[in-house]
Amino acid sequence: MNKTLLYMAAAAASLGMAAGFTSCDDEGVNPPVVIPGANGTVTENPVEPTISILELKEAFYDATKNGNDYSTVVGTKEDGTDYIIKGRIVSDTQTGNIYKYVMVEDGTACMAFSVDNSKLYETIRGKYGAVIAVNVTGLSLGTYRNNLICGVTEEGYDYPARIPKARWEELAIPQEAPDPSKVVPYEVTVADVLGYKNNTTELLTWQNRLVKFDDVHFTTPGLTYATAGTNVSRYFANEAGQQLILRNSGSSKWWWEVMPDGTGSITGILGYYSKDWQMQLNDLDGLAGFTPYVPPFFAESFGASLGQFTIENLIAVTGLDAIWKHSSKYSCAIATGYDSGSRKNYDSDSRLVSPELDLTGCTKATAKFDHAGNYFSSVDVMKQQITFEVSEDGQNWTAVAIPNYPSNSGFTFVNSGDIDLSAYCGKKVKVAFRYKSTAAKAGTWEVNNFSINVEK
Repeated sequence: MNKTLLYMAAAAASLGMAAGFTSCDDEGVNPPVVIPGANGTVTENPVEPTISILELKEAFYDATKNGNDYSTVVGTKEDGTDYIIKGRIVSDTQTGNIYKYVMVEDGTACMAFSVDNSKLYETIRGKYGAVIAVNVTGLSLGTYRNNLICGVTEEGYDYPARIPKARWEELAIPQEAPDPSKVVPYEVTVADVLGYKNNTTELLTWQNRLVKFDDVHFTTPGLTYATAGTNVSRYFANEAGQQLILRNSGSSKWWWEVMPDGTGSITGILGYYSKDWQMQLNDLDGLAGFTPYVPPFFAESFGASLGQFTIENLIAVTGLDAIWKHSSKYSCAIATGYDSGSRKNYDSDSRLVSPELDLTGCTKATAKFDHAGNYFSSVDVMKQQITFEVSEDGQNWTAVAIPNYPSNSGFTFVNSGDIDLSAYCGKKVKVAFRYKSTAAKAGTWEVNNFSINVEK
């Protein structure tokens, strides 16, 4: 089908929608979606795709840009026909977390169309679950911070700018009425997704798709998803502590809600920014299986200071002003036996000790924290030199197993996993983070978001 026929079909579609459209936005009610064609069908305007979304992405992705934004106008195919894709809309802009984007999935990949319309959910061309065909010839493909999107070339923009609302209504041709029951997310794992960015085809395949992660948890339950008017990055992780960003809008209709606790599933749009994946929820219905957040019995984020924790050096060290410090830059407690000024390693043994914790009234107690480690001589040595300990008298200490350790490569925080302290219920205890180093090699340990939860 050439572009002229598509425009004619679009014009007919626009007339059909206008005939029955009544805005009820001021009353908080969605306007009815009117389907073009006879008897509420779209069979009068069938459109066949001329290329799959993945093929289109691969044809116009420019790896030579090395992460720099670009925008390339899409011409015609070699045979002179237009590039036309067809797929189902898997993004829902109604709650305000996804803004001015239409994500169209065809089974090979998903295309993110940047459209200058803040109420995309009011029309079939932006309605969750609808099927549309889009003539991409004349539009532009390019990347915004490494995420491939479709828009228009506009002066002053290195990346594709938003498609004007009127032009989108010409090029996006409704094919099927919205049917949310036919929107099925792809089930993926955090480990798999982290590997996808190392392969161009997988990177293009999975960008902007609707996906579902099972058996994950929020790293900071109890925090709100965002703050008013501000986009905020939160994190979720798998059992091994591998994390992904959850990007939330402070303009969404649920930004003030509190993130739940426990383990569950998260369904949303898998976007990409710079060098990292980031999820965006369509709405809070994308969460399942979690438990309501209950404030912890004791918590210390180490975000502003070492809090109520105190330092206990077991070896006197000259040449270092401190083993444990607070890092305002990284919002954590940090321990190292390395002095960057002299570039020397030191023998050290030091605890960061909590205040006394009264567990006499509980039947179950669980501790957890986030931590990162680097520069240890090996992972095995790291596990020997960073430990979590418990003491009933402040003198005798017992190491308690940490389920998850950092990779000892970079400073990526992982969650420790639940540490069972139930054996100490009915007692008063102190807990401590213990760090060791040698004059031959001194690693660095960073800790934050420590908490203890109890059950009565």
